[in-house]
Amino acid sequence: RAQVHYSIYQIKYRDHLRQNLKTQDSLYLDLVRAAELRNSTGETSSLEKTTADSKKGQIMLMLQQVEREINFGYVSLQALMNTTDRFFLNSEEVYLPITLNLLLDTALIANNPSIQLFYQQAVIAEQNKKVEIASTLPDFTVGYFNQSLIGVQTVNGADVSYGPSDRFDGFYVGISIPLTFFSNSEEIKSMDYTYQAIQKEAASEKLYLQTQLQNAFQQYNQYLAHYQYYITIAMPNAESIINTATLSFTSGDIGYIEYLAALQTASDMQLGYLQTINQLNQSVININFLINQ
Repeated sequence: RAQVHYSIYQIKYRDHLRQNLKTQDSLYLDLVRAAELRNSTGETSSLEKTTADSKKGQIMLMLQQVEREINFGYVSLQALMNTTDRFFLNSEEVYLPITLNLLLDTALIANNPSIQLFYQQAVIAEQNKKVEIASTLPDFTVGYFNQSLIGVQTVNGADVSYGPSDRFDGFYVGISIPLTFFSNSEEIKSMDYTYQAIQKEAASEKLYLQTQLQNAFQQYNQYLAHYQYYITIAMPNAESIINTATLSFTSGDIGYIEYLAALQTASDMQLGYLQTINQLNQSVININFLINQ
């Protein structure tokens, strides 16, 4: 289940990354056209056009790489879901991080399947030991009987006649000792060691997973702080930088070097924003995996 979630949100990340790269490609296409026009009128040298072409080519290579990763992601998701049906995720929805509605509680690690498996193995080992111990114990039997003896019976050398109303009762006690009474002590001791070993392994695995959970929450809080920075400061600034730089370049107030630098700064902010959301989502998926949610 965690692998399916991981694949889905990786595809979502790369799909929005593709949309962002397409927007960048359009900006650099406008830059190439502007550079060609300025070069043809003698306003600038061919260096501006060459630089713009190179930058646009880099964006195209990144787009091709993202397209391959998206296709591979769908193939992997089909394999995980054991289907050959073609399907696509909704690319129109707003790209937001998964909401985490719980606080750090290491006790939740008890829900992890590996911990539950250890505990189940410990129960089985303990029950096996109990069965083995029971098989070596003596078996006691106690009984009571009540019956009639109709007819003539010899009692103390004399014949006595008994009818249906004459009843005779008694008790009996028995004990049976298994042949394995003295031979299974080593096997029982071995079973006890197995039980103790499983208990130790369970405690060790629990401690390890609790540490993993604490680290996962630390990562989540770190990525959450980054996300808050991007939505409050970086992304509004990126939009403003692109609009101002485009207007200034078009009007001739800045040259292509300043324009390229501005676009690169804004692009880094946007890509960092998408990456932070992806990191947040993966950390939430990891936390849910650890606590089996």
